[in-house]
Amino acid sequence: VSVLFLKKHFTIIGLACVLSVPAVDAGAEGFAINEWSAEGVAMGGARMFAENDAANIAYNPASITKVRGEAFKQSAVYISPHGKYTAYDATGKSIDEGKNVVHAGWAPGNYYVKQLNDKDWIGVGLFSRFGMISEFERDSKVASNAFFSRLNGASLTPTYARKFDNKWSAAVGAEVNYVGLELQKNAFALGGVPTGL
Repeated sequence: VSVLFLKKHFTIIGLACVLSVPAVDAGAEGFAINEWSAEGVAMGGARMFAENDAANIAYNPASITKVRGEAFKQSAVYISPHGKYTAYDATGKSIDEGKNVVHAGWAPGNYYVKQLNDKDWIGVGLFSRFGMISEFERDSKVASNAFFSRLNGASLTPTYARKFDNKWSAAVGAEVNYVGLELQKNAFALGGVPTGL
């Protein structure tokens, strides 16, 4: 069996496997942050193969091999989401609606990449993958679930990447995540009167 034959069929099988994987929305109920650099937001997230961009650690770690020499990036993206809600009873009837105040905030990112030689690169990133502050009116019917939620997150990603040729590179690394969650909710006594918590 020729190498060309195997290469051709391996490529076709690999492409078929990738295309057969169902698309998954990793929005995590709105908690996921994909705004890892201001430049990435301006480019609509198309940073997968960006040249000389240390933020590739967050987007595609194997592509840090496109950094020549050293690269350092600090970035902060201002995120200002808005929301509304409608609550329904067991029969599907609307029983409450209002505004979900999703507080604005900054998503910082710090990235450093160093080229060691023609084949090897190292890098580290410190950025947010998750974060949100959400607040409902305290007297709303949904306040027993949580009228205030704060989710903070930080990811530290030391990375090593190797370039095999002009087309192929791979990366390996670790991701250490910190996640902090605060919830405030009303406790309802018998009869549905909020007692406060």
